[in-house]
Amino acid sequence: MEIRRQGDCLEISELDPFLAELLRQVPESTNTDGVEAAQQRLFSSPAPASEREVCAEWKLYVEPELRRLFQTATETVAVDLQQLNGSTKPFANCTLNSDQERRRLAERT
Repeated sequence: MEIRRQGDCLEISELDPFLAELLRQVPESTNTDGVEAAQQRLFSSPAPASEREVCAEWKLYVEPELRRLFQTATETVAVDLQQLNGSTKPFANCTLNSDQERRRLAERT
């Protein structure tokens, strides 16, 4: 496996099939729906529960944006990892290029 950075692009080539499969599982593994412990770990309050006002403001103003950023990052990773669908060539010869997602996003705007 070889990892290169080319400008804003990260490229992973000659990807091991086992690692490719682990990477493909990342987006699904980030789903925290119904897992309270995971949600608390990712979106924890910045202060003890005794500081109710700070915690309430955090939950109202900061947490929604954190959740949005986490979701957007997960979607970006999922789109980048679609290159590993395995239908075109063996994983060992695959190149995973993070720049493809940036191009798609640029085309939307």
